[in-house]
Amino acid sequence: MGTDLLVIFENRLSDDEFFALPETLNHRVAALGEDFQEFLGDPWYWTPDGMDGKTRITSRSAWSPQTSYIGGPKNLWPEHHFLQMFGTRWRWFLQEPEWTRKLCRVIAGALKTNRCLYIPDENACCSIAHEWVENESELTFDEVLHRLNERCGPPAVTLSDISSEPIPHRPNGWDYSGYFVDTF
Repeated sequence: MGTDLLVIFENRLSDDEFFALPETLNHRVAALGEDFQEFLGDPWYWTPDGMDGKTRITSRSAWSPQTSYIGGPKNLWPEHHFLQMFGTRWRWFLQEPEWTRKLCRVIAGALKTNRCLYIPDENACCSIAHEWVENESELTFDEVLHRLNERCGPPAVTLSDISSEPIPHRPNGWDYSGYFVDTF
């Protein structure tokens, strides 16, 4: 088992824009050209996830053995303040961030926001942010960043400041140090 990348986006869409999100994403990805479409894989579409019953926007990725998906707390609804994207390993992202960051720029633009937060989904101080956005519906993006700063210190200035290798930290496991805020 490896640690996955979790990307947290602020959601600023109206209900109508939200429900058109797969179409909007597909249009924006198409504008990036064939190489990027090939990297991403299948078009985005609405789907219930069979494992936990959550409704998500999904794309089977050519660049990862996993399926990329955009989800939110419980089921994906327009009133959620945050959307989360999973789809690659944290280590791979740190070593080759270009394609994922490009995709995140597309998603952020579709969500009418100009930033996102990259964190490892487990084994790190900052992984708690996943629980915050899942369980605290009124939390803002700035409040998540403030809490992370208080709990784990400031974000990395660049992705290269974060080690792509796990750092031994205690007898029961490994720790990935750092999180990154991307502004577009």
